[in-house]
Amino acid sequence: MTIVDIARELGISKTTVSSALHGNGRVSDETRALVVAAADRLGYVSNQAAQRLRGSRSQSIGLHLFPNSQARNFYMQFIFGVMEHAADMSLDLTLLTENRWHPRRRSLLADGILVLDPAPDDPFIEQVSQTGIPLIAVGALSEGQRGLVRAQFSGGQDELAPIMLERLRAAGVRRPAIIALDQEYAPLWAAEALEIYLAWAERERVEPLVLRTGFWPTDAEIESMIDAFDEAGDIGGLLVVQQGVAGPFSQRYRERCGETIWIGALAADPGTEQGIEKLMALDLHAQSFGREAARMLTGMIDDGSPEFEWRVNRDVSLLMHGRDPEPLFA
Repeated sequence: MTIVDIARELGISKTTVSSALHGNGRVSDETRALVVAAADRLGYVSNQAAQRLRGSRSQSIGLHLFPNSQARNFYMQFIFGVMEHAADMSLDLTLLTENRWHPRRRSLLADGILVLDPAPDDPFIEQVSQTGIPLIAVGALSEGQRGLVRAQFSGGQDELAPIMLERLRAAGVRRPAIIALDQEYAPLWAAEALEIYLAWAERERVEPLVLRTGFWPTDAEIESMIDAFDEAGDIGGLLVVQQGVAGPFSQRYRERCGETIWIGALAADPGTEQGIEKLMALDLHAQSFGREAARMLTGMIDDGSPEFEWRVNRDVSLLMHGRDPEPLFA
C-alpha cells in the first residue's frame, strides 16, 4: 500500500496525500482527516517506518554546501532549520562540503540529499544522480540538470531581484550599480541575479555598473568599489547580491562622502545592517527555509514517486530602517 494508492482511492493528488500524512503543505483539516482515515483503513505504513523495520535505510539525510558557504549567516541558519526537521524525524544529518581547490568524489550514505545553492552545471549533482539517491536542488538550477534531480525548491531570486530593482527605482534611484560575487565563487542564483540586473538596465536604458567581490571583501576592496562608484558620476544606489556587504559598504560610503545612498540587499544580514538608513534588505527566513526544504525531502523519500516537483520559497520579508517587516508574498 502506497501514497499513490491512497490518492487513487480518494481521487486527490499524491502531493496532497503526502502533505496530509507528514503535516506539511496547505491541507485543510477535513482533507487531512479523510487521508488519515483512508490510510488506516487501507493499512498504509509509511516508508520510513517500514524501512526501519527492514533496516535498509541509513536513517540520515545529507546537506551539500558549496565552497565558502560557511562564510555567511544565511547558510548557518539554513542548516539549523534542516537540523530541526531531521531531529523531529529522528534522522541524522550529514554535512557534505566542497573544497574548490581539491574537488573529489566520495562515498555517499544518505536516504536523500539537499544541494544548497548549486553551482552552474554542478558536478556534485551529476555525481549523486548516478547513485539513485533522491536529490533536491535548493536554489537556482541549471536547465540541463533538471532531469538529474527529483525536485527543486527555488529561492525565488528570479522574482526577488526585479522586485528590489523596482523598489530602488521607486526610492528615486535612476541608475543603480550592482555588487556581484566574483565568478569563481558565485553559485548559480548569484550569476542569475547579475543577468537579471543587466537585462533590467538594458530595458530601462541605463548604463550598468558591475562591481565584483568575494564573500569577505577587505577594507581595500570596499574603498576600490566606492572609487568606481564615484568615478561613474551618476550612480544613485546599489543592488547587492551577497549577504554581509551592504552594511559595511554603506557605513564606509557615509564616512567618506558624508551622505547615505540607497542600497537594496538580496539577503539581509542583521549583524551588520542594524540602524542603517536608506537600506532595504530581503529577509529570506533562512531557518524556516531550511526546515521546509528538509520536510520536502523526507516527504519525497516517503512518497517514492519519481515525478519531478518544483516549489518556490514564499516566506520572504522586506526590511527597512524604522519600518515593520513587510511580507512580499502575503
